[in-house]
Amino acid sequence: MGVMSGTLALVQNAYLGVKIRDGVLSFEPKLIDRLDGLTFWMQFHRSPLQVTLESGELTVAAYSEGFVSR
Repeated sequence: MGVMSGTLALVQNAYLGVKIRDGVLSFEPKLIDRLDGLTFWMQFHRSPLQVTLESGELTVAAYSEGFVSR
């Protein structure tokens, strides 16, 4: 479990530049050549968010009714 959480922290902090300051979630993506794109789920203020970084575009989708399975 420690390795998985460390990997997620690396993706969130290093590649996506996720920061929470004064209750505000922000992103400062730093793209690398070896990463074509990624999608992951996170929770912020009890709201599930789907975060996608693909082709230089960051998309954050918020779901009020809980996680959506595809």
